[in-house]
Amino acid sequence: APQIDLLYAYAETGSREKMREEIEHILRDFGTNSQVILALGDFAANKGDIELARRVLDNARAQHLGSEGPSLMLAEAHVVAKRYSEALALIQQFNRENPDWSKRYAAAFSGLQAIASYGLGSRDDGELYLNTFLSQPSLRAENLVAVSGRLLAIGATEPARRVLAAATQTDPKNQAALTRLIELDLKSGRTDDLPANLRRLLTMRRPSTTLLAAAVRELGSDRRD
Repeated sequence: APQIDLLYAYAETGSREKMREEIEHILRDFGTNSQVILALGDFAANKGDIELARRVLDNARAQHLGSEGPSLMLAEAHVVAKRYSEALALIQQFNRENPDWSKRYAAAFSGLQAIASYGLGSRDDGELYLNTFLSQPSLRAENLVAVSGRLLAIGATEPARRVLAAATQTDPKNQAALTRLIELDLKSGRTDDLPANLRRLLTMRRPSTTLLAAAVRELGSDRRD
């Protein structure tokens, strides 16, 4: 939605007052438009704006637009804002109030629970939730890449790599997932899978020459060592 593109532009330039005005305009004039409201909730989740995410959920309930998407986005906003304990409690609450959600949204919830657990330093819980997440059927590579990015942001490198590897298996032609996997392996000096992954990348459209050069250098130094 163009209104949401404008919000991202204001956020990037630090125009907070204009951003606030645009949010009020969206809620006032598009409050009954489920597509725009979901996009606003997604913006709130990406920015970790808990207050806005809560307003989106309240609006969705008041306008009978369905609360599933906005609820997920409120939980995600808590994770992005590093309010991990509250995020976990919120997901428990949603599942308690809506028993069918635990199965229907198992992938979304378990992904967020994994990130929150690793964020709290609870590796065992993080591993448990991550295994649940990765065992879900019909996971899309885009979702896997997004979760890996959140894990990387909190320093959970090995779990992030597992998720990226799963993304390249789920969708072998997903160039973004493969590129990020190679970048991560280069950063951590892990060369076992580099030759095979590079060969795959070379079959894709316009791979990054900078990345290819870095990979060749890494493989060369690995052989010399």
